[in-house]
Amino acid sequence: MTDSRENQKHIDWTGNSFAAMGKLSTGAYVNFMGEEGENRVRAAYWTEKFSSLMAVKDKCDPSNLFRFNQNIKPSLEVSVAR
Repeated sequence: MTDSRENQKHIDWTGNSFAAMGKLSTGAYVNFMGEEGENRVRAAYWTEKFSSLMAVKDKCDPSNLFRFNQNIKPSLEVSVAR
C-alpha cells in the first residue's frame, strides 16, 4: 500500500529529476509526448528542422486540418469552415 501523505515528496523529487535531466536533453521524442504544448513540440526539433516542417505545413495544410497529436501550426493559419 502507499501512503498518500508522501505524494508531494515523490512529486517533488520526480519534478526535480526531470528538470535536472532536461539540461542534458537535445529535444524530445514526439511519439511519447502527451498534451505538453507548442513549446515542447518545438523543443523536439532543431530550429532548422522545425522551420522545414512548418514550410511543408504552409504548403500542404495551410488551414491546419491535420492538427491533432503534436501539431506543427502553419506560419499563417488560413481559416476554412470545417
